[in-house]
Amino acid sequence: MSKALINPANITWARERAGMSVPELAKKLNVKAEQVADWESGDDSPTMKQARNLASATLVSFGILYA
Repeated sequence: MSKALINPANITWARERAGMSVPELAKKLNVKAEQVADWESGDDSPTMKQARNLASATLVSFGILYA
């Protein structure tokens, strides 16, 4: 699976903008909270599908995650 090389800070921004905690976002994306935390810290990146789902769950444009 190809990873989406998105800006980790934008993941945090999108989650906080949506008013979600890390566990809440993880539940919506059907992943572990530790995985979302790794994305936000830059230790890992979501797959393209996970990134699209993240954008949808947080109601942001997919492209804004790359800014």
